[in-house]
Formats: sequence, C-alpha cells, structure tokens
Amino acid sequence: MPAALALAVLLSVPALAQDPYDAPAFHRSFVLETAKVLKTLKQTRAQAAFIEEKGIDLFVVSTGPVLPEFALAGYDLDRRRIFVNRVRLADSARQLEAAGLAPARIAEAAAWKWIPVVAHEIRHGMVKSRLRDKGIDFPQGTLEDEMIAFFDTVRVLQASLDGRPDLWTDDRLIAFDFDSGILLKEWRRSPSAVKELVAPRYPKAPSVLDMPRERMAALLKEGWDAYAKTLTQVDRYYAAAKTMKDPMRRQEALADPEAKATREDSVAMLGRARRSRIAIETTQGYERIRSFYRDELKRLVGKVKP
Repeated sequence: MPAALALAVLLSVPALAQDPYDAPAFHRSFVLETAKVLKTLKQTRAQAAFIEEKGIDLFVVSTGPVLPEFALAGYDLDRRRIFVNRVRLADSARQLEAAGLAPARIAEAAAWKWIPVVAHEIRHGMVKSRLRDKGIDFPQGTLEDEMIAFFDTVRVLQASLDGRPDLWTDDRLIAFDFDSGILLKEWRRSPSAVKELVAPRYPKAPSVLDMPRERMAALLKEGWDAYAKTLTQVDRYYAAAKTMKDPMRRQEALADPEAKATREDSVAMLGRARRSRIAIETTQGYERIRSFYRDELKRLVGKVKP
C-alpha cells in the first residue's frame, strides 16, 4: 500500500466490539481496497498520483470537529487528510452483507461504492493545488469547488458502474446509491442541472462567479470573526483548566480531545481566512480567481458526457 494511503483511525468513542465493520481491521481493509480501485480506474489515476505525490492520508473518523455529522467524507486542505465517516461506512458495509455479499468481499465492495465520494474529496485538493501552482493561495471553499467535485463524482460513478456492474444490481443497492442515482439522472438530463442539485446542499458556500468582491471580503471577515471568537473561548477553557486544584481533573481537562481538535480547527480556519482575504485584496486578484474557476469548470465538464 502506498505510504500516502496509510490508514490512520481517529475515533472519539471506542469501536463497538460486536460490529466487525466498525473496527480498525475493517477500516484497514477498506483503505487497502480503496487504494487499489483508485489505481484501477482510468478516471481516478490522476487522483491516485496526486495523493501519492502530496502525501495525503485517508482517515476513518467519527463526526465532530474534523467532520460534520451530515458529511459522508471531507478533505482537510492544510493537514492533507481525507476523512471518511465511520458510521456511514459501517452502515454501508452492513447493507452489503444484508444484500448477500460474503464478509470477505465487503471491504472491496465498499471501496467501489465509496470511490466516487473519495474521488470527490481528492478533487478538492487537486483544485486548490492547481490554484497555488498559478500563484494564487485561496483556500476558501466555494460553490464552484463543489460543482467541480460533483462533476468528478459523476465521471467516477459512471466508471464504477461500468467497471463493477455486479455491485449495482437492484439487490445490491445501498442507501447512498440512491443519492448517486439522482445525481447521475440529473446530469444526464442536463449538465447545468447539477448546479441546481448541488447549490441547495451547500447554502453557505459562496460563489466566486456570482458574488461581488466586496461581498466575498465581508463574508471572509465574518468567518474570521467567528473562528477568532471560538479560539478565544477555547483558550479561556484551557486557562481555567490550568487553575484547577485537583491534579486529575486538571490533567483530564487539559487533555480533552474535543477541545484540542476545536482549537486546531479554529487556528487552521483562521489561517485560511487570512490567506483568502489577502488573495482578494485587489480587483485584479479576484478576477484571476474567477477566471481560474471558469476555465476549470469548462475543462472538467467536457470530460463528462450526459
């Protein structure tokens, strides 16, 4: 297995002993199979090369500071990590078992089911990397980022259906296959319909193509203020913890994993907001970002046929 896909399991609660699909052994198998599929499909070889080059790791995690509860997966730009929702992964594995797959085949089957999701997250990293290659450091997530990633989801989903049609027969469909089916149906109806599908999922994602620079600057300041406030609150928590007289309580409070993760996330988000604000300080800088996203959307859309 390539070093860039070495498994790291971050769990905020212990895995349930009675559930083999919510356990490190299954997570390791899933990551191994995911690495294989990334290299197998022509449509994901660029993603496989990217994570190998950049040293990006895949983590199976509980939801919390690093991954919102609603998310199947996520990408951390600064720490170069892809996060997969452990609860949803275990759910999909159990559904595959209920569909009649032998336990020995479930990690492989889950990797094929999840590969459009993983490819989606890797695409986020590839887009921001291409921006940096052009001398533009703009880590702010945008609606265009999600549009590009969803176009890639469709492309990889089509390849997965062609590569392993046996996993998409009616008796082997799992919960999020139906969401994928809606996405594919909407794409086949009209590529522009994907925007109509994606935008409601990300109501807070700003559009660089639609939003004036002044509004984007105000939005970034709002984000900066919110994360600065959270960081202040966490630092006050640590300051109070250090004054606790009971050494055991003090040690427990200072070692709180959620507080640590929240602080790390706040610092990272403040850094992203600062860099993004610098990137759009001038009209020329903002227009360069807009031009990049126009070209990137056009380039990727051409690779996906309705």
